[in-house]
Amino acid sequence: MVIVLLLSLILLGYTLVGYPLLMSRLASARKRAVDNSGDPQPLTIVLCAKDEEANIGGRIDNLLSMDYPAELLEIVVVSDGSQDGTPKIVEGYADRNVRLVHYNDPRGKAHALNLGVAAATHNLLLMCDARQTFAPDVARKLVRYFADENVGAVSGRLIIDPTGGEAAGQGLGAYWDIEVKLRADESASGSVVGVTGAIYALRKACFEPLPEGTILDDVLIPMRAVLSGYRVLFEPEALAVDTKKADKKGELARKIRTLYGNLQLFDLEPRLFHPFANPIWWRFLSHKILRLFLPLFFLLCCVSSLLAGGICFWFGLLQVIGWGAAAASWHYSIDAKPFRILATLFLLNLAIVTAWRNYLTGNKDVWGVASSNMSDGPDSDSAAKVKVLHVVDSLRIGGSESLVSTLVGAFRQRGIDNVVCGLGEDGPLRERLAENECTAYNLDQRYGVRPDVMLRVGRIAMREQCNVIMTHHYRQLFHSLPAAVLLRKRLIHVEHDSHSYAAQPGLVNRLSKLAPFVQRFCFVSDEINQWFLRHMPGAADKFMVIPNGVDTERFSPDADRKRTVRQSLGIPEDAVVIGTCARLEPVKDLPLLLHSFALVSMKDGSECHLLIAGDGSLRDELKHLAVALGINDRCHFTGVVSDVPGILCAMDLYAITSANEGLPLSVLEAMSAALPVVSVNVGALEDVVSETTGILLEGRSDEECARAMQQLADDAPLREQLGSTAREFVLERYSLSAMVDAYEGIIRTK
Repeated sequence: MVIVLLLSLILLGYTLVGYPLLMSRLASARKRAVDNSGDPQPLTIVLCAKDEEANIGGRIDNLLSMDYPAELLEIVVVSDGSQDGTPKIVEGYADRNVRLVHYNDPRGKAHALNLGVAAATHNLLLMCDARQTFAPDVARKLVRYFADENVGAVSGRLIIDPTGGEAAGQGLGAYWDIEVKLRADESASGSVVGVTGAIYALRKACFEPLPEGTILDDVLIPMRAVLSGYRVLFEPEALAVDTKKADKKGELARKIRTLYGNLQLFDLEPRLFHPFANPIWWRFLSHKILRLFLPLFFLLCCVSSLLAGGICFWFGLLQVIGWGAAAASWHYSIDAKPFRILATLFLLNLAIVTAWRNYLTGNKDVWGVASSNMSDGPDSDSAAKVKVLHVVDSLRIGGSESLVSTLVGAFRQRGIDNVVCGLGEDGPLRERLAENECTAYNLDQRYGVRPDVMLRVGRIAMREQCNVIMTHHYRQLFHSLPAAVLLRKRLIHVEHDSHSYAAQPGLVNRLSKLAPFVQRFCFVSDEINQWFLRHMPGAADKFMVIPNGVDTERFSPDADRKRTVRQSLGIPEDAVVIGTCARLEPVKDLPLLLHSFALVSMKDGSECHLLIAGDGSLRDELKHLAVALGINDRCHFTGVVSDVPGILCAMDLYAITSANEGLPLSVLEAMSAALPVVSVNVGALEDVVSETTGILLEGRSDEECARAMQQLADDAPLREQLGSTAREFVLERYSLSAMVDAYEGIIRTK
């Protein structure tokens, strides 16, 4: 316990006293020169406001009255969905180079800043809020530093005039004075860690659009400038005054908001935490991050003191009494100076604990009494925004990849953003996704357990700010789980078959261990669901069946398209085309299809052709087999195709000979295109292939498969009847909208 006590005291001492003293020493011993002799330059003031009718006129007058050449100054006011007279008041200043950007629905300050910077016509920006007042020389004092090309941003100083108020609020004034001294020392010796959002100047080139919902724009923006190699400085003589009355509830809400924003940086800009990416990583850690652990340090210090016994016990008891006095000082707003300091200490630690609780539980209701009317709170669009990271085997085209492609397109139309990550190789899925403005990553790591893949999935989830991770098949779930748990992302797992689990008994046991971290298991057929109910009954409350759905308008018969596609492939218009769409991999057992087709083609007068759409590791082997069987002149390997509906239109019947399947989307798409199906009896295919929609094989012999294909090839009316029934079956039971509704319901449910 003594070691824990000493360690906690060291951490407390360094965070509260040691780091400020070190910065003070560095500022004296290693002061860095800066050129601050610059003249006024063209400057755009960006002012974000929401429902500031009472303040906006006076604020604009204050900005226009600054000692700065009027011909070099423009003001852009962004009205974040103001419902009062703010826009009309701003429009009254149009003849004084004040421009209004207004939109009806509030989107939060981050969105407003993005629009304001985009509207700026000058290369230097001055950021401000609606409530504070600037001293006349603010613009000159800040702009002069940009004569130094290494300077990216310069912060002014906010003077807090609480005009009375409660003890904790007044105590924060002293806390702010200490913060000002620390920032001045950081600036003198290098760069400050963040700026004051109410008053700072910035090179426009340093601005990167902010993710909506960003809380600490005044940390993220300047720290990105630091990451780009610029210095961020502090000018204590450039003054802004805030006269809002201090009260304990308002200050608590503001501190929770600020501290939550610090935690949010873990998700928004992970480079800040990397010592090789962030030039001031040590300062960032010491100034911003260690403070987030002060309650833990204080708790360890108190508990270890009490448990150590002896004189340490009395030290611990003194701490307990001190914290009791601090809580009382805050609760009863005791005004004496020592109690104001205790109240401030209690408020800060209470805010840190509350911010951590909100962050770890995903509670974003941290806004309370905001420091201005600007808000990125739960009523803004950003709070309801959903972004899904789909993790698939690769970016090649397969069943699960086709499902993801379909979901991405449908989700986009419903306002859900998407990112796709393929653990394996790159492929044509990337092009499909690009059509729906979806970013795709491929990690090119197909086999084995890879900790580096886990890290890369986590980085993608952070970089893209995804709040839902949807995985397909076990390996994708396994490598995505750490990111979902550590980053607090909702995890949804989709299983497309059960045969891989049946073949590896230990696999379902490993899946059972992961089940507590998965929000929902989705199965593409009831047959798969029943298998998992038998083998994973403990997770049954998380199971849900969502049958694959088909865009029946896209996958529909088209006689004109049939002729065009056949002509492009060199297939006679009057031929009977047996086809399949599949990855050319062992599990699809395409040699069975080739051998069966060879028997069909041996019949005298046969006009059948075989069309195989897809690519894979067995491509060359299957082509050689076609030559060996003497069917290469009637066997067409298309490779990867982008126009799957067109390929299906070219077929007369569809065949599937896979060794294992779940409920293949390709079969449903073929049925939607009015094709009868010849299928082996695996997975859930018996649920869709019957005597009314095709022929379901009982065995896996070449002869049986050949007989079924021959029967349909010889009987055009039967093909038409079965195909028509197959399309009606899909229209009734496997609609795309029903599938998308089900998945959307899951990802929007917290």
